[in-house]
Amino acid sequence: MKPKDNDRKKKKKRDHGDPQAVVQDLLKEFPNIGCDLKQLLQLINGGKAVDITGISQKSLIKPLRALFLCLNLKELDHGSFVLPSHVPPTLEVIGSMIAPCLDDVDHPPPPDRRPIGPEMPTPELLAAAAKLREAEAELREAELEEKDDGVFIGPSPRVVAAEVESANQGDRLEEVTRIMEAEDDNLYDVLGANHNVSADNIKKRYWKLSLSVHPDKCSHPQASQAFVKLNKAFKELQDPQKRRALDEKIELKEKQERFNVELRAMREAAMWRKMQGIYKEGDKKLLAGDVSVVKSA
Repeated sequence: MKPKDNDRKKKKKRDHGDPQAVVQDLLKEFPNIGCDLKQLLQLINGGKAVDITGISQKSLIKPLRALFLCLNLKELDHGSFVLPSHVPPTLEVIGSMIAPCLDDVDHPPPPDRRPIGPEMPTPELLAAAAKLREAEAELREAELEEKDDGVFIGPSPRVVAAEVESANQGDRLEEVTRIMEAEDDNLYDVLGANHNVSADNIKKRYWKLSLSVHPDKCSHPQASQAFVKLNKAFKELQDPQKRRALDEKIELKEKQERFNVELRAMREAAMWRKMQGIYKEGDKKLLAGDVSVVKSA
């Protein structure tokens, strides 16, 4: 077993490289990034998602990505990296390589020249962010005031809040991605629930998701849109008439799918009998596209 384990480790190093060698080359090329790199790795070790696509020094993006892959970090679809639960903390692997570099730096770069710091946002971006904050504030006020038709359900239970609070940032990011990829009219997909679940379970599911993807708790750039989409889907499902209509639509679709499967199987059987020279009543109609045979069978 041990030789195989060693082979796997060697293969892994061949695929992504040796992290100590990569960080040594990185610090040699960019000697002033030691402090910023350590802070970046501390954020990752703390469960945060770090996006390297927005750093000010663009030439750093490629070597940083190579380093993160060497450290077996998980790369998300929008350019962020998170620490998987089975991977050791990054500073345990390369912390000893960064510490001497920090001691050698007598004069760290001024704050406005931090190489791994984010780019200064444009006035347009700042204005858009201000509008987004206003929209989020209005949404929170609407949630608190929304008591008509029994839609208001109050704060989530402490047990649910405590469970979500300990959730990994990567899980939160994946939930946002899943919600945004779901069709707007498929309310159950937005909530990630089956249409046969009870109203209480839907409520529990909503509580958990709303805390997971809330923009104050999740760093995903589309967290606000996902939060709004989730609230809208939950509100629609709280209306008994709308939910009944949606359930009937889903059941009709499932019934049609089962009918199509049965029809395809019967046509294949009829075609096989024809090739064998066997005749059965209704086969001609089946092969001609007459579905009445299936309904009467």
